[in-house]
Amino acid sequence: MEVEKDCFTCPRQAVSDVNGNGRDQTVIRAGVTVEFFGVVRLVAGRRRLDVKPGSLGDVLRQVVEQCPTLAPAYLTSTGRPNQCQVVLNGLLVTDDLSRRVSEGESVLLTTLDLGG
Repeated sequence: MEVEKDCFTCPRQAVSDVNGNGRDQTVIRAGVTVEFFGVVRLVAGRRRLDVKPGSLGDVLRQVVEQCPTLAPAYLTSTGRPNQCQVVLNGLLVTDDLSRRVSEGESVLLTTLDLGG
């Protein structure tokens, strides 16, 4: 059974499995957690996605590969943001796709909404 935390500051997932002795065994998986908010969530069709660490560009390319409906409106096929905001560990990232994203870090994608 997969347990999913409902906050982007908790990127790890616990996976419970029953071993041959009938005991619960919990394994922690870590990677980079990408969370989707607003219209981006609706278009992606999911709340979150776990990908491999790398540069921010690498992480966003993995997102496009696994959620192709996000291209080209929100992410280009190369992973460059288009009409969406990228937040890495609570800080808005505007241009630096070479920035390293390590295991356990969180990336949040949301739309650029205007109006009131």
